[in-house]
Amino acid sequence: MPEGDDKPYKYPGIFSAVHAVVINKIDLVPYVDLNLDSLRKGIRTLNPKASIFEVSCRTGEGISPWADWLESTWKALKK
Repeated sequence: MPEGDDKPYKYPGIFSAVHAVVINKIDLVPYVDLNLDSLRKGIRTLNPKASIFEVSCRTGEGISPWADWLESTWKALKK
């Protein structure tokens, strides 16, 4: 996240192939030069089906939905 909202366009192969994108350090958004809407748009342009999780490991924000997704995905793969 602190590295910029242009990452989807710099690394399109990665973003187009994944099932989920985790944007970490979301608590830093007010302090860095990042347009979160632009980042989301870039991800959606390359991969409209990817789940996007905005998390902060420092505050715990967004961890629960990401963990729930991981658990449900893991259970689906076990079947």
